Amino acid sequence: MSATTTERLARITHWLAAADPDPEHAHRWWSAQHLALLPVGRMWDAVKVDATRGEHALAQGITGPVIADQDTLYFLVPPGTVDRWEPLDGVEALGTTCYLTVPSPGRTMPPGVHWRVLPDPHGTLVRPVPLSEALTRTHVPELPAPPAHRRGGARDAR
Repeated sequence: MSATTTERLARITHWLAAADPDPEHAHRWWSAQHLALLPVGRMWDAVKVDATRGEHALAQGITGPVIADQDTLYFLVPPGTVDRWEPLDGVEALGTTCYLTVPSPGRTMPPGVHWRVLPDPHGTLVRPVPLSEALTRTHVPELPAPPAHRRGGARDAR
């Protein structure tokens, strides 16, 4: 790893750790587990969406830090976004009452929680209005509910 890359990751780590009231707490967890549970609402809020819909938003040019956790993406947005977020089906805005599992900056590949889009060293966040617009355009309708009963399945004992 080059000195420039190492310096960049150190700046990103410092910025992310500042979300914790005790930044050393985050550093200890990243050193031991490569993951830290950090409070939402101090340095960023988060927008939680299923990975398919989130990938469609990214394909539309959404930029900024994104955490991937199995079939879910978390877009890091400015603090206070949760208070102004217009509800969208299948999308949840997370604020000060939440914690988020945040991978260390070096964790950029699965398996497990990782950065889908690594933050930049300046702490640039995802812009909420373009994100909301992109998620609205990529709405994936839910599948219809299954019928209340099926033919050929279990039968009434009469």
